[in-house]
Amino acid sequence: MSNTDYFSPVPPWTLFKRLGGIIPIFIAGIWVATLVMSILVFVQERRVAAQMTSTTATVIGHVVREGLVFDKPAIIYNLDLTFHTSATQSARVLQPVDKAKFDQIKDGETLPIWFFRNDPTISELDFSPISAGMKALSVINLGFLILILATLVAPILRTRSALRARAKGRWFDATVTGVKTDWPPTQDGKMARLQWQDEDGQDGESMRHLETKMESYPTGCRIKVALDGDQTWWIEDIGQEF
Repeated sequence: MSNTDYFSPVPPWTLFKRLGGIIPIFIAGIWVATLVMSILVFVQERRVAAQMTSTTATVIGHVVREGLVFDKPAIIYNLDLTFHTSATQSARVLQPVDKAKFDQIKDGETLPIWFFRNDPTISELDFSPISAGMKALSVINLGFLILILATLVAPILRTRSALRARAKGRWFDATVTGVKTDWPPTQDGKMARLQWQDEDGQDGESMRHLETKMESYPTGCRIKVALDGDQTWWIEDIGQEF
């Protein structure tokens, strides 16, 4: 490369991806998937909640039965409950509960109960319009959103620095001091970063390039870089606006 070579400006979006922006983009893809899942779950839960109503049930007995839980034999503890579904109708259900609640609740006690209006035999004691699964998805979505924002900061700042250097930075020659192999490799070959030292003795290194490209820049050769603050940028990484 000679100092008269011209390199067209690299688009900001390309710079952003090369400077680490691909990481928040990848995380954002996962976030969108979990967000869509959350929306679907929320809509389904709202539909279920709209079909249910609440009332008060009376405990009229305790029933212990043997059954299967996750295809394994188990003892199932049930409360025998009765409740009114309307002014003139009532229902009776066996409601499974855990052993602690089974022992704690006595006959004759009343409990809040939720049931389907079109089938009162389908009921729940601990029903919530927002399930534990939905709450967990909300926490996961929030976590991904925070992670996206956190990983966006560095590539945005680097991209701004590269654009400032290209548009308003001071251009000067720097001396190549070596090539550093960069992991991971791509399907096209090993990757590397060009390293240099500018006229003020400040070290710098390029973005990732194929290692074969770096063979054109032996130690000691001169390259053109632009300065923004304390960061220097290689002309082949950012292009120029002459």
